[in-house]
Order: sequence, then structure tokens, then C-alpha cells
Amino acid sequence: MMGARVLLRASPLTLALSPRAGRGNILGKLLRRLVVWLDARRRAAADRRDLANMSDRELQDIGLPRASVRAVADGAWQRDYFD
Repeated sequence: MMGARVLLRASPLTLALSPRAGRGNILGKLLRRLVVWLDARRRAAADRRDLANMSDRELQDIGLPRASVRAVADGAWQRDYFD
């Protein structure tokens, strides 16, 4: 008895993002950059949400003023260690 064959079709996005897409694949490079950027935005939004849900006391414990929550989540804030 012959086994059933399952045909898997990859979407153009999957093919473009695959490591085998080739170095000269401009569309693949652009899509990879878009995916990386979107992932960074998702992580920043989750960090911003988590920090915004913390109490003022919790933020004070980690040395973060509430006004700096957005800058921290976006990666633009650095702690001044020389105070």
C-alpha cells in the first residue's frame, strides 16, 4: 500500500525569509528587516505595558522615574551611574 503524499506549499513570505533565499534577494532582506523591526516594537510595547503597570514604589525600587517609562521601553534611556 502506498502512503499518502502531503504537499506542503510555502508562501512567498516564508520563502523570502528562509535562510536559503540567497544573499542577493532584496525582497527577502527587506522582509527580514521588517520582521525584526516589528518584533522590536512588540517587545517595546510589552515592556512599556509592564513598566506602566508597576506601582511608583516598585519603579522607585529599580531606580526608574515614572516619566522615563516610555524612554526605557524604547531603549533610549540610560541610567547615570555617576550620581
